[in-house]
Amino acid sequence: MRILSLALQNFKSHEDAFFEFEPGINAICGENGAGKTSILEAIAWVLFDYCPYNQEELIRTGASDAVATVQFISQWDQRTYDVRRSVRQGYRLFDPQLKQRLDYERKADVLAWLRQHLGVPAGTDLARLFATTIGVPQGTFTADFLKTSRERKEVFDRILKVEEYQQVAKDLLAVEKYSEAQVLAVKHQIELLHQQMQDWDPLQVEQQRIEQELSHWQERLSHHTHTLAEVKLELERLEKLLEQIQTLDRQIAQLEQEGSLLAVALEQAEKLWAEAQRAQAQQQHHQEGSQRFLAIEDRLRELEKQRQQRLEWLKRREALLSQKQNLENQLARLQEKLSQQQRCKQELEELAPQIQAQEELERRQSHWAQQLDTLLQLHREWEQLQGEWSAHAGRCQLLQSRVQEAEQAQAICQQHESAYRRYLELEAWVAEQEALRRTRQTLTAQRETLRQQLHQLQLRESEYRQQLQLFQKIEEEKLHLQTLCEKQTVLEQRYSQIGQKLASFQALRLELRQRETEQEQGRAQLEQLRLQLRQRQADREHVAKIPLLEAQQERLQTQLSRLAAARQFQRELQALFEQGSHQLAQHNRSIQTLVEELAACQQSYPQLQPLWQRIPQVLAQSSALSQQLLQSIQQILQDLSPQTCEPQLRQQLADIQEQLKTLQPLLGLTAQIPELEAQIQQLLQWQNERQSKIEDLQWSLEAEPDFLRQQQEIGQALQALGDPRGQIQRLEKELNNKPRVEQEYQQVVASIQQLQQQIQALEQQLQPLADLDERIAALREEQSCHRNSYETVIRMQPLVQSLPQRKDELQTAQLALEQIQQAKQEKQAQIDRWEKIEGSKDYLQAQIVKAAETLKSLGDPRSRAEWLKAELKLERQYLQTQAGCLQQIQDLEAALRPLEEALLQTEHLDRELGSLQEQREHYRADHEQYLGLEPIAKLLPQRERKLSELKAQQQALQTQLSQLRAQRDPLASLYQPQEHQRLRSLLQATEIQKAEAQARLESLAPQLQKIQERLQQLERVRETLKQVETQRIEKERLHRFIKFSRDTYKKAGPQITQYYLQQINNIADHLFREILNRPNVALTWEADYEIRVQEGGGPKRRFASLSGGEQMSAALAVRLALLKVLGQLDIAFFDEPTTNMDAQRRQRLAESITNLRSFEQLFVISHDDTFEQVTENIIRVERHAGSGQMRRDPTYGI
Repeated sequence: MRILSLALQNFKSHEDAFFEFEPGINAICGENGAGKTSILEAIAWVLFDYCPYNQEELIRTGASDAVATVQFISQWDQRTYDVRRSVRQGYRLFDPQLKQRLDYERKADVLAWLRQHLGVPAGTDLARLFATTIGVPQGTFTADFLKTSRERKEVFDRILKVEEYQQVAKDLLAVEKYSEAQVLAVKHQIELLHQQMQDWDPLQVEQQRIEQELSHWQERLSHHTHTLAEVKLELERLEKLLEQIQTLDRQIAQLEQEGSLLAVALEQAEKLWAEAQRAQAQQQHHQEGSQRFLAIEDRLRELEKQRQQRLEWLKRREALLSQKQNLENQLARLQEKLSQQQRCKQELEELAPQIQAQEELERRQSHWAQQLDTLLQLHREWEQLQGEWSAHAGRCQLLQSRVQEAEQAQAICQQHESAYRRYLELEAWVAEQEALRRTRQTLTAQRETLRQQLHQLQLRESEYRQQLQLFQKIEEEKLHLQTLCEKQTVLEQRYSQIGQKLASFQALRLELRQRETEQEQGRAQLEQLRLQLRQRQADREHVAKIPLLEAQQERLQTQLSRLAAARQFQRELQALFEQGSHQLAQHNRSIQTLVEELAACQQSYPQLQPLWQRIPQVLAQSSALSQQLLQSIQQILQDLSPQTCEPQLRQQLADIQEQLKTLQPLLGLTAQIPELEAQIQQLLQWQNERQSKIEDLQWSLEAEPDFLRQQQEIGQALQALGDPRGQIQRLEKELNNKPRVEQEYQQVVASIQQLQQQIQALEQQLQPLADLDERIAALREEQSCHRNSYETVIRMQPLVQSLPQRKDELQTAQLALEQIQQAKQEKQAQIDRWEKIEGSKDYLQAQIVKAAETLKSLGDPRSRAEWLKAELKLERQYLQTQAGCLQQIQDLEAALRPLEEALLQTEHLDRELGSLQEQREHYRADHEQYLGLEPIAKLLPQRERKLSELKAQQQALQTQLSQLRAQRDPLASLYQPQEHQRLRSLLQATEIQKAEAQARLESLAPQLQKIQERLQQLERVRETLKQVETQRIEKERLHRFIKFSRDTYKKAGPQITQYYLQQINNIADHLFREILNRPNVALTWEADYEIRVQEGGGPKRRFASLSGGEQMSAALAVRLALLKVLGQLDIAFFDEPTTNMDAQRRQRLAESITNLRSFEQLFVISHDDTFEQVTENIIRVERHAGSGQMRRDPTYGI
């Protein structure tokens, strides 16, 4: 990485400047304030995001923005880039070779890009890297080394990355635990998967058993379903018939119940109507007495009002008399108080001399009390001074003893001074030897670490060699698998084609299922239509009776219209029949007489014997004919008898009309029979079409098992091949690591050689330190001889150091004691003067007690006089109250006079009230009887209406009952209870069997589904088990690697850090001697990052005790060593590194910096000519100007 140029616009003191830089040392020279440091600050701000103050301070005075552009060669791709940064606009990146701007504007993206192209690790804090390592700001070279041990550790630990190894080890601990947990989890998962696979064989056997049982119960369910449909149809018809009969029975029973209730209500209504009639008659009897009672009541109310008024007047009189009595009592009390006022005036005049004596005694008592308080305060102040004097006297004695103790300690320290100094010298030598021993330990640890690293690298070298052999086997296996890939491709194509065909079979199966569902729905719809058709055909048989009933209706109507003529004809036939019967009887008697006469004459005329025999026969035949004729007339009369009975004819007509009313709605339903037959024919046609389609689909699906068998065979063939394409991909993925492994193998071989060389160098460094323990033991033995003196001096030093302070404290305490003594004497003199003038404390107390006793004997006349004066002030108020009471008494007497007159006028009220009350009691019985009968008498019209309504309802109820019974009888003849009960039993048994079949199916189907799902899960478990086994092997290998890596980082951190410190110490010590040009000077950078300098054989001096030039030289030596050893970047910046140095040291420093060959570029700012002699690339900066070479920023405005 190399910086080529820097362009500045309005940056601090630079208005428009351009600077070019060369490889090697670039010396930036100029007078103070010319802007040399601004060049480094601009580079740090652009490339490292380092700015020690607010960005607004970068803008030149009078300008609105500051811009800095750095052109550099990338460490990452060796290309040239321009990085422009503006206070207002931020970062802009430009590629001058491609002449295009890079798409990075956000600060986070730009800094990540800079880390990549500067060649530092991702996540590096660029600002801290610049400030602490490669570009220490001006004036802070020595600041970090002057900090405390803790602060130095915070600074240089970050630079040396001491904690990174431990942090990596700590971070890897969580990774190791996580990896271990992953391995355990995978093992546990494998165990669980094995446990799950134990159910595979039992589940397959159970699946076959449940499938057979499902088939059996499905057949039974189909049979029971068909039986239920037929039974339900017949039951539905009987249920409807039974429902109609039961409805009519309920209606008849309800009407009969209503009739019974109506009869009871009618009887009750008749009783209530009779009761109301009796009440009305009795009310008229008591009406006159009730009217007299009401008139007396009105008069009594008027008199009661007058009596109430009289009572109010009496109350008013009593109240006025009570007020008058109270006023008279108050007037007497006021007269007594006025008499008491006269006595108070006399007593007040007698108390005047006593009040004067009381005031004189109180004044004397107050004066003596004030003098006593003053005297007591003076005594308390004297006692306080006495206490302070005692305390200071004790403190002076204590301080005197402390001074003596410190003087004795000083004498002891002087005795042991030489031994104390020798002990310190020995301690410094022991510290130096201990440092050497730590160095030896460090070297030994480094050697062991290198040996361990060498062992690990040898193991890695063996592992890499095995991996390379494995890669060779993988390549051979890959060649073998390539021959199987073509066969796998053909089988996969065939498998895909069969899969597509099976997908079409799945669509056909879904269509078949849909068709079967439609067929089942059509079958149910067809059965429903057939049921409706049977119902309509049954209705048609009933409808066929309508013409016959209509003819009967017409005949009955005709008979009713001709009822009078029929009755006349009946009467005529009846008269004819009676007349004919009478004539026939007469005719029979005549014939009998004639036959008897002929029998008598028969013997006289024998020649007429045949004629005589025929005459009785003819006469008998004529009589028989007449008898037949009369019988026919009688039959006609019998037939006419019902035809001439009007109630019977009307009842028959009503029955026929009711039947017609029931049958006429069936005409519309029977008209639907053709439509239902058409729908049934259409449904049958659709059913046949769907059945044909179902058979076609079933025929198409017959080929599915063959395809399934082929798919299974191809799948087995593919499984037998073992996925050679996937194996090749896996092998190729493994072979991708071969170049990396070969490169790492070469790196490991090189590292092994390097480590072997480093181990040899460490063994050479350890040879001079072999007798170090004996030297340290000798020094410690000599040191132990002087330990007692050293400890005594250390113990006595605090006392010796406190001797001057203790003497000062003693003098101060003695002076304060004298001042307190003087103040005490002055206070005693003041007390003596006061007692001489005012008297002693006992005298004042006795005078105060004597005055108090005298005041007590007087009894406080002043308070008594003040109370008397307050009482005398009330005399005027008493007089005003007395006058007011007299006036109120006169007003009350005036108000009482009209009340007395009114009471005299109303004395007769009590007598009149008593007379009227006796009359009222005489007529009270008539009035109460009248009022008691009045509610019942008023209900007479209402009860008459109710009685009429109930009779009408009873007649209507009888009519409805006759009609319902006529409707029920035909239905009852059609209903068969035994058949109905048989069908119900059959339905219940069939439903139980169907429910049993459904329950079995419902219980078996989820079992089968669960078993199938479980088998599918176990199939997935088997596949998962194979994958998890592979994961276990991989995770165990990864866990071993992580554990090895963490152990390596944990052990390597301190050793590598100690190695860095050793390298930095060697280089810094060499550079320090070169800069000072003093070969006998040694610099050590301790483990706590403290710089110690030792000259000759003298003790080591701390960094803070060095001179300014020595501090700068030592700090520069350490920082240069850091740059050389760590070498994170191949550039460095030095701002005024020669501060506090003389000419010789500046020259040495310049030569040392020149000899740093590991840096691509060095930037040195100096105000003298030291670095001009060691480099040809000099950049001179003048005040208010840039440089001799100036141009504008080529990317400005992009």
